[in-house]
Amino acid sequence: YWDGTNWQTDSITWLTVGTSDNFANWLSSASWIDGKYHRIWLRVTDKAGNKTVYNTESSVDIGNDNGYAVKFLYDASTPTSSVDYPVDSGNYDVKIQTYTGLCQETGPGTQAGASEVKIRIRRSDKNTNRWWQVDSWITSAYDNSTDLTGTAWDFDIVEKGGGNPAILDTFYENDEETYEIYTRGKDYAGNQETFKLVATFIYDVVKPTTSVSYPVNGNYYTSNEPTIIKGGFYDGYSGIDFVKVRISSGSYYWTGS
Repeated sequence: YWDGTNWQTDSITWLTVGTSDNFANWLSSASWIDGKYHRIWLRVTDKAGNKTVYNTESSVDIGNDNGYAVKFLYDASTPTSSVDYPVDSGNYDVKIQTYTGLCQETGPGTQAGASEVKIRIRRSDKNTNRWWQVDSWITSAYDNSTDLTGTAWDFDIVEKGGGNPAILDTFYENDEETYEIYTRGKDYAGNQETFKLVATFIYDVVKPTTSVSYPVNGNYYTSNEPTIIKGGFYDGYSGIDFVKVRISSGSYYWTGS
Protein backbone atom coordinates (compact mmCIF):
# COMPACT_ATOMS: atom_id res chain seq x y z
CA TYR A 1 0.00 0.00 0.00
CA TRP A 2 1.31 3.44 -0.93
CA ASP A 3 1.68 5.81 2.05
CA GLY A 4 2.68 8.82 0.01
CA THR A 5 6.40 8.05 0.19
CA ASN A 6 6.92 4.29 0.27
CA TRP A 7 5.11 1.02 -0.25
CA GLN A 8 3.95 -0.66 2.97
CA THR A 9 2.78 -4.21 3.51
CA ASP A 10 0.34 -3.72 6.40
CA SER A 11 -0.66 -0.05 6.57
CA ILE A 12 -3.59 1.29 4.54
CA THR A 13 -3.36 5.08 4.14
CA TRP A 14 -5.95 7.43 2.66
CA LEU A 15 -4.03 10.18 0.88
CA THR A 16 -5.25 13.73 0.34
CA VAL A 17 -4.86 14.68 -3.31
CA GLY A 18 -3.52 17.97 -4.60
CA THR A 19 -5.42 20.63 -6.53
CA SER A 20 -4.81 24.07 -8.01
CA ASP A 21 -8.41 24.91 -8.98
CA ASN A 22 -10.49 24.04 -5.89
CA PHE A 23 -10.75 20.36 -6.87
CA ALA A 24 -12.24 20.95 -10.31
CA ASN A 25 -9.20 18.88 -11.21
CA TRP A 26 -7.04 16.99 -8.79
CA LEU A 27 -3.87 14.91 -8.90
CA SER A 28 -1.91 12.40 -6.96
CA SER A 29 0.99 10.08 -7.73
CA ALA A 30 2.96 7.05 -6.62
CA SER A 31 6.11 5.15 -7.52
CA TRP A 32 4.49 2.53 -9.71
CA ILE A 33 6.03 -0.95 -9.76
CA ASP A 34 6.87 -2.50 -13.12
CA GLY A 35 4.96 -5.71 -13.77
CA LYS A 36 2.33 -5.13 -11.05
CA TYR A 37 -1.41 -4.47 -11.12
CA HIS A 38 -2.30 -1.35 -9.14
CA ARG A 39 -5.70 -0.53 -7.62
CA ILE A 40 -7.15 2.80 -6.55
CA TRP A 41 -9.95 3.37 -4.05
CA LEU A 42 -11.75 6.74 -3.89
CA ARG A 43 -13.79 8.76 -1.42
CA VAL A 44 -14.67 12.45 -1.40
CA THR A 45 -15.92 14.67 1.44
CA ASP A 46 -17.35 18.17 1.13
CA LYS A 47 -16.90 21.04 3.62
CA ALA A 48 -20.23 20.20 5.21
CA GLY A 49 -18.99 16.72 6.06
CA ASN A 50 -20.97 14.84 3.44
CA LYS A 51 -18.96 11.88 2.13
CA THR A 52 -19.25 9.80 -0.99
CA VAL A 53 -17.45 6.47 -1.08
CA TYR A 54 -16.83 4.82 -4.42
CA ASN A 55 -17.62 1.15 -3.84
CA THR A 56 -15.98 0.72 -0.43
CA GLU A 57 -13.71 2.18 2.23
CA SER A 58 -13.62 -0.98 4.28
CA SER A 59 -10.12 -2.06 5.27
CA VAL A 60 -11.24 -5.67 4.91
CA ASP A 61 -12.46 -5.11 1.35
CA ILE A 62 -9.33 -3.18 0.45
CA GLY A 63 -7.14 -5.83 2.02
CA ASN A 64 -8.88 -8.42 -0.18
CA ASP A 65 -8.54 -6.22 -3.30
CA ASN A 66 -12.30 -5.72 -3.54
CA GLY A 67 -14.32 -2.63 -4.39
CA TYR A 68 -11.62 -0.61 -6.10
CA ALA A 69 -12.58 2.20 -8.45
CA VAL A 70 -9.67 1.71 -10.85
CA LYS A 71 -7.37 -1.20 -11.63
CA PHE A 72 -4.50 -0.99 -14.10
CA LEU A 73 -1.29 -2.77 -15.01
CA TYR A 74 1.93 -0.78 -14.94
CA ASP A 75 4.37 -2.01 -17.59
CA ALA A 76 7.52 0.06 -18.07
CA SER A 77 9.58 -2.58 -19.90
CA THR A 78 10.29 -2.60 -23.63
CA PRO A 79 9.56 -5.82 -25.55
CA THR A 80 12.19 -7.47 -27.71
CA SER A 81 11.56 -8.81 -31.20
CA SER A 82 13.59 -11.43 -33.05
CA VAL A 83 13.60 -13.53 -36.23
CA ASP A 84 13.47 -17.34 -36.29
CA TYR A 85 13.35 -17.86 -40.06
CA PRO A 86 15.22 -17.18 -42.24
CA VAL A 87 18.10 -17.70 -39.86
CA ASP A 88 20.79 -15.09 -39.42
CA SER A 89 23.81 -15.70 -41.70
CA GLY A 90 21.84 -18.31 -43.63
CA ASN A 91 22.29 -19.12 -47.32
CA TYR A 92 19.25 -20.14 -49.38
CA ASP A 93 18.53 -21.26 -52.94
CA VAL A 94 14.74 -21.09 -52.51
CA LYS A 95 12.36 -18.12 -52.46
CA ILE A 96 11.28 -17.95 -48.85
CA GLN A 97 7.73 -16.65 -48.75
CA THR A 98 7.05 -16.36 -45.02
CA TYR A 99 9.36 -14.87 -42.40
CA THR A 100 8.70 -15.74 -38.75
CA GLY A 101 9.84 -14.60 -35.36
CA LEU A 102 8.93 -13.66 -31.80
CA CYS A 103 8.11 -10.55 -29.80
CA GLN A 104 8.57 -11.13 -26.09
CA GLU A 105 8.26 -9.02 -22.97
CA THR A 106 11.43 -8.55 -20.96
CA GLY A 107 10.21 -7.06 -17.69
CA PRO A 108 9.35 -8.60 -14.31
CA GLY A 109 5.99 -9.86 -13.11
CA THR A 110 2.94 -9.44 -15.33
CA GLN A 111 3.52 -7.54 -18.56
CA ALA A 112 1.04 -6.07 -21.04
CA GLY A 113 2.03 -8.39 -23.89
CA ALA A 114 3.08 -7.81 -27.48
CA SER A 115 0.64 -5.78 -29.58
CA GLU A 116 2.45 -5.40 -32.91
CA VAL A 117 5.64 -6.07 -34.83
CA LYS A 118 6.80 -4.01 -37.79
CA ILE A 119 9.38 -5.29 -40.26
CA ARG A 120 11.77 -3.55 -42.62
CA ILE A 121 13.57 -5.49 -45.34
CA ARG A 122 16.64 -4.12 -47.07
CA ARG A 123 18.67 -5.58 -49.93
CA SER A 124 22.25 -4.79 -50.94
CA ASP A 125 23.58 -1.38 -51.97
CA LYS A 126 24.01 -2.43 -55.60
CA ASN A 127 20.30 -1.63 -55.96
CA THR A 128 18.99 1.92 -56.15
CA ASN A 129 15.67 0.76 -54.70
CA ARG A 130 16.77 -1.08 -51.59
CA TRP A 131 13.73 -1.20 -49.26
CA TRP A 132 10.65 -3.42 -49.59
CA GLN A 133 7.23 -1.73 -49.49
CA VAL A 134 4.27 -4.16 -49.60
CA ASP A 135 4.75 -5.24 -53.25
CA SER A 136 7.75 -3.35 -54.66
CA TRP A 137 11.22 -2.02 -53.93
CA ILE A 138 11.58 1.68 -53.05
CA THR A 139 14.41 4.05 -52.13
CA SER A 140 13.57 4.67 -48.46
CA ALA A 141 12.75 2.51 -45.45
CA TYR A 142 9.13 1.36 -45.06
CA ASP A 143 7.44 -0.19 -42.01
CA ASN A 144 5.64 -3.34 -43.17
CA SER A 145 2.95 -4.84 -40.93
CA THR A 146 3.15 -8.42 -39.68
CA ASP A 147 0.55 -10.83 -38.30
CA LEU A 148 0.92 -11.40 -34.56
CA THR A 149 -0.52 -14.28 -32.53
CA GLY A 150 0.52 -14.20 -28.89
CA THR A 151 4.29 -13.74 -29.03
CA ALA A 152 4.72 -15.22 -32.55
CA TRP A 153 4.73 -13.01 -35.64
CA ASP A 154 4.89 -13.84 -39.33
CA PHE A 155 5.30 -11.87 -42.54
CA ASP A 156 3.95 -13.51 -45.69
CA ILE A 157 5.37 -11.64 -48.68
CA VAL A 158 2.63 -12.82 -51.05
CA GLU A 159 -0.29 -12.34 -48.66
CA LYS A 160 0.83 -8.86 -47.58
CA GLY A 161 1.42 -7.93 -51.20
CA GLY A 162 -2.16 -8.62 -52.25
CA GLY A 163 -2.08 -12.37 -52.82
CA ASN A 164 -0.42 -12.46 -56.26
CA PRO A 165 2.27 -15.20 -56.28
CA ALA A 166 4.24 -13.20 -58.88
CA ILE A 167 5.19 -10.77 -56.12
CA LEU A 168 7.66 -13.38 -54.90
CA ASP A 169 9.51 -13.08 -58.21
CA THR A 170 9.64 -9.30 -57.76
CA PHE A 171 11.04 -9.70 -54.28
CA TYR A 172 13.70 -12.20 -55.40
CA GLU A 173 14.34 -10.60 -58.77
CA ASN A 174 18.14 -10.90 -58.46
CA ASP A 175 19.73 -14.35 -58.67
CA GLU A 176 22.36 -13.35 -56.13
CA GLU A 177 21.29 -11.03 -53.33
CA THR A 178 21.84 -10.18 -49.67
CA TYR A 179 18.86 -9.29 -47.48
CA GLU A 180 18.71 -7.61 -44.08
CA ILE A 181 15.70 -7.92 -41.77
CA TYR A 182 14.94 -5.20 -39.21
CA THR A 183 12.12 -5.52 -36.65
CA ARG A 184 10.45 -3.32 -34.04
CA GLY A 185 8.18 -4.67 -31.33
CA LYS A 186 5.53 -2.84 -29.33
CA ASP A 187 3.38 -3.85 -26.36
CA TYR A 188 -0.14 -2.92 -25.26
CA ALA A 189 1.23 -0.43 -22.72
CA GLY A 190 2.83 1.53 -25.58
CA ASN A 191 6.44 0.54 -24.90
CA GLN A 192 8.23 0.31 -28.22
CA GLU A 193 11.74 -0.71 -29.16
CA THR A 194 13.71 0.93 -31.95
CA PHE A 195 14.22 -0.86 -35.26
CA LYS A 196 17.20 -3.20 -35.07
CA LEU A 197 18.96 -5.55 -37.47
CA VAL A 198 17.98 -9.08 -36.45
CA ALA A 199 19.03 -11.21 -39.44
CA THR A 200 21.08 -11.10 -42.62
CA PHE A 201 20.80 -13.85 -45.21
CA ILE A 202 21.89 -14.62 -48.76
CA TYR A 203 19.72 -15.74 -51.67
CA ASP A 204 21.81 -17.44 -54.35
CA VAL A 205 20.50 -19.58 -57.23
CA VAL A 206 23.61 -19.38 -59.45
CA LYS A 207 25.39 -22.75 -59.58
CA PRO A 208 29.09 -22.85 -58.69
CA THR A 209 31.69 -24.31 -61.07
CA THR A 210 34.75 -26.45 -60.54
CA SER A 211 37.48 -28.02 -62.70
CA VAL A 212 40.44 -30.39 -62.46
CA SER A 213 43.87 -28.89 -63.11
CA TYR A 214 45.90 -32.04 -62.31
CA PRO A 215 46.03 -34.69 -63.66
CA VAL A 216 45.61 -33.08 -67.04
CA ASN A 217 42.77 -34.41 -69.15
CA GLY A 218 44.05 -36.73 -71.92
CA ASN A 219 47.64 -37.06 -70.57
CA TYR A 220 49.51 -40.31 -69.87
CA TYR A 221 50.98 -41.12 -66.45
CA THR A 222 53.19 -43.90 -65.14
CA SER A 223 54.92 -45.06 -61.95
CA ASN A 224 53.25 -43.50 -58.86
CA GLU A 225 51.87 -40.48 -60.65
CA PRO A 226 49.50 -38.78 -60.11
CA THR A 227 49.79 -38.80 -56.32
CA ILE A 228 47.27 -36.02 -55.83
CA ILE A 229 44.30 -34.52 -57.62
CA LYS A 230 44.14 -30.73 -57.85
CA GLY A 231 41.47 -28.36 -59.03
CA GLY A 232 39.80 -25.02 -58.66
CA PHE A 233 36.35 -23.69 -58.10
CA TYR A 234 34.33 -20.52 -58.53
CA ASP A 235 31.30 -19.10 -56.80
CA GLY A 236 30.59 -15.42 -57.05
CA TYR A 237 28.35 -14.97 -54.02
CA SER A 238 27.46 -17.33 -51.20
CA GLY A 239 30.77 -19.23 -51.38
CA ILE A 240 31.69 -22.89 -51.75
CA ASP A 241 30.41 -25.26 -49.10
CA PHE A 242 32.30 -28.36 -50.31
CA VAL A 243 33.71 -30.05 -53.43
CA LYS A 244 33.36 -33.79 -54.02
CA VAL A 245 35.03 -36.03 -56.59
CA ARG A 246 34.22 -39.48 -57.90
CA ILE A 247 37.13 -41.62 -59.19
CA SER A 248 36.62 -44.59 -61.47
CA SER A 249 38.95 -47.06 -63.21
CA GLY A 250 36.22 -47.99 -65.63
CA SER A 251 35.24 -51.08 -63.69
CA TYR A 252 35.72 -49.96 -60.09
CA TYR A 253 35.17 -46.81 -58.02
CA TRP A 254 37.65 -45.47 -55.47
CA THR A 255 36.20 -45.32 -51.94
CA GLY A 256 38.93 -43.19 -50.42
CA SER A 257 41.01 -46.00 -48.99
